[in-house]
Amino acid sequence: TSRAFPAGDAHWKRCHSPACQERLVEYSPTAPERLDGSPRFSRAGEEVIPPIVDRAKNHGASIMNRRDFLSNVRHSLQGNYLPVAQSQAPPVQSFSSFDPHDLAAQFTERALAVKSEVHQVTSHAAGCQRVRDILAQHQATRFIGWRDEFLPIQGLNNELAQRGFQRQDSTIPNEPAERRETHLALSDVPIGLTGALAGLADTGSLVVSCGDGCGRLASLLPPIHIALLETRLLFPTIAHFVQAHPDAARRTSNLVFITGPSRSADIEQTMTLGVHGPKELHVILITADHE
Repeated sequence: TSRAFPAGDAHWKRCHSPACQERLVEYSPTAPERLDGSPRFSRAGEEVIPPIVDRAKNHGASIMNRRDFLSNVRHSLQGNYLPVAQSQAPPVQSFSSFDPHDLAAQFTERALAVKSEVHQVTSHAAGCQRVRDILAQHQATRFIGWRDEFLPIQGLNNELAQRGFQRQDSTIPNEPAERRETHLALSDVPIGLTGALAGLADTGSLVVSCGDGCGRLASLLPPIHIALLETRLLFPTIAHFVQAHPDAARRTSNLVFITGPSRSADIEQTMTLGVHGPKELHVILITADHE
């Protein structure tokens, strides 16, 4: 190794080569070179060989150059083959029969464990009353809601309108200016009202499928989400749901599994609700169809 330093008009470096004693030798500094310049040897006619390569040569190991390496790769690719792909049907899993009404207690327990609020009612009228109570409790006069045909309680929006609660459509225009205006108009609506495609008893989750007339904004934007779920739509697990709805993901552009209010623990591992979505989730579990 060597260390260079100037001394007057001359440039000197201290040589620490094992073949010589420590001494000062004069050298001529070279101008900086471009990184994209042609490769060169360290000294004229002499190639710098990395130490690991030099040691391998001294021990009789063969060093493969680039041309030989690529030639071996091409030869290997010609000789190898892939096995013939055969279509294999996934194994069919059998599920035991179940009564969805027997899952209400488990669903309620698991939903409460993830900070959801569950309201069990035995009629559509009672469900409508519970929705009005939640709206009044939060002093809300507006809500983002699905159309009646996507809710289990028919005529619910008209009933709420007669009580002074104004429904805001969750449809968003495509034109940028109108889109921004609609977002701003809905930004302060405190409550969203949706239905649910199913409920999962083992996790207390809701399955929500969105589309025209049942927009996902209702379950994402407002700080409070009210979901109407019929007990007959409860499933023990997600596997049971997929078996009953094998094409659920193909029928919609947005299929969501909601487990409790929105939560995050990104900051110092402190659990915080309502960071990326609703802070409260109210599930109105309707058992009106149970005889």
